Amino acid sequence: MGLLGVVIPYLNAPAITLLQRTCAPQHLGKLMSIVVMLNGAFLPLGIAIFSPLADHIPIWAIMVLGGIIELGGARASSLTAAEGRQGPR
Repeated sequence: MGLLGVVIPYLNAPAITLLQRTCAPQHLGKLMSIVVMLNGAFLPLGIAIFSPLADHIPIWAIMVLGGIIELGGARASSLTAAEGRQGPR
């Protein structure tokens, strides 16, 4: 759990930077407010899903699976960003 707190900023910072670099400046405020709103909105949903799940599956297994999914998403995001820097083929 503590490791997740250390890793998340390294995943969020590139994602936010990518959003800021690809969004038109006049839309950046709206985009960031939507991102923050969605993050806040999905928190209760995550609690509603994973609290009952934790009664049947060990917490460590849920955390490991979540970490694997998040790292996979970060990898896919970095590949997409690298492909965008190279330009169209």
